[in-house]
Amino acid sequence: MGLPVTMYSGADLGAPIIRPTSVADWLIILKACLVDGYGTKEALGWTLEFEDVGTGKAVFKNKVSDGGSGGAFQYEPNVDPTFGQITCANEILGLGNFVKKVGYRCIVTSTFSYAVEGWMIIGTSRGFWLIQEIGDAGGNTGNTNNLRSPSYAKYFTYYFIGDIDTFIPNDLNIFTLVSTSYTSNMADLTIGNSTTNLATNSFPPAAAIYNTDGSNIAQNYDSNYSGSSQDADEAPTNDVFSINTTVGLGECLMVKSSHSIEAPCVRGKIPGLFRMFAYGYRNIRCPILRTIGTNNYRLVNGYKTASWFIQYDGTWYE
Repeated sequence: MGLPVTMYSGADLGAPIIRPTSVADWLIILKACLVDGYGTKEALGWTLEFEDVGTGKAVFKNKVSDGGSGGAFQYEPNVDPTFGQITCANEILGLGNFVKKVGYRCIVTSTFSYAVEGWMIIGTSRGFWLIQEIGDAGGNTGNTNNLRSPSYAKYFTYYFIGDIDTFIPNDLNIFTLVSTSYTSNMADLTIGNSTTNLATNSFPPAAAIYNTDGSNIAQNYDSNYSGSSQDADEAPTNDVFSINTTVGLGECLMVKSSHSIEAPCVRGKIPGLFRMFAYGYRNIRCPILRTIGTNNYRLVNGYKTASWFIQYDGTWYE
């Protein structure tokens, strides 16, 4: 039986932050969605394990009683104070004390509405998607192709944080951060540009995942599918799932080319992420929410043609 999915947004009644403009705003959002809840929405059920209010550092852990691995992530300001830094590990024993860490990634914040317009968190007690919405970056306010220049692509953020949906029984290392295959996912990456963001380039979703036997050896896994390399402002204008034909979605696997017992070539699925079999949605107002079959999905939009949907209701981890 899967875990129920909840979507949180700055547009919700009682949302703690409407538009995040600072690193501190994102910490408020994470506490509200993961731990405390707000308005009529309950929290996802993560725990706040450690916090230093003075430095803005906090560690969140997923829910073991729901099948979670006990993995955790630390959120904190980067050396550049406009960057929020996310570091995931299979275990965090205290602030900065990581066990089986993977490389950190950053959220680039801004006080300008044309750069940052809103936010979403979609997830469960074991894993979630963190989304930062870009604003009017060049004339097409809130549309899928609103990045007239790739320099604005750094403000889009789509990261998955949590347990992968593993296919391996008794898999001992499943907590990670999914960004892209731009670089080794064991590498810390402070730069704020489109290369790590799923919505803004053609690199496939990817993550560093430690071996199934619990060892300290990590592997780079990529999705079985790459996104489109076509710029969004050159994409078709059609609403793909409204045309008179059968159009499907495919689950995103975590795979690599070589195989061993400890590091299988097919490891599991990226929770909630589905690839589109046809592209479109140019000039359509974001966020783009669609019902496909029996579930609801949120389009992953950005500088490149939309290639992905995130399921925001129903269940994950079946």
